[in-house]
Amino acid sequence: MRRLLNNRVPRGAAKDSNTKARMLEMLILVSFVVTLVYVASFTVRATQGAYRERPVAVIGLRVQALNGCGEKGLANKIAEKLSARVVAPLAVEVVDAGNFSIFDIEKSFIISRTPDLGDAQLLATQLGLSAEEVIYVPLEDNYKSIQATLVIGKDFNTKLF
Repeated sequence: MRRLLNNRVPRGAAKDSNTKARMLEMLILVSFVVTLVYVASFTVRATQGAYRERPVAVIGLRVQALNGCGEKGLANKIAEKLSARVVAPLAVEVVDAGNFSIFDIEKSFIISRTPDLGDAQLLATQLGLSAEEVIYVPLEDNYKSIQATLVIGKDFNTKLF
């Protein structure tokens, strides 16, 4: 019995060891929560970066629409609808609408005002025209910075809209 009495832990020492154990448990819990928040934030950043849509490069094209078939007001009608008809990566801004020098054009075509026909050919494809229907003719006094001219022919109902 004496042995048991000698092995007893003093009352104050028991409270100190309980307090130390609780402090250790709290420290482990806080460390776990901090680690969990770090991993979660890293995962969110990584997945948003991996699955976010990449912006599409936009090709801005300044266009002139000219009526080549003689139907009254056609160039303005086409000009109003042209921006909605074209999709990315092409963005069209119609800067001028009017009449072509002649009114008996059968097939619509595009005149590129820059030596590089690529953007005008992309416009042609989106409007239902072939790339061969794009020609290059520079524009004198191009103060509106027109890059392509759409000449609207009598086939506009079947080709353009």
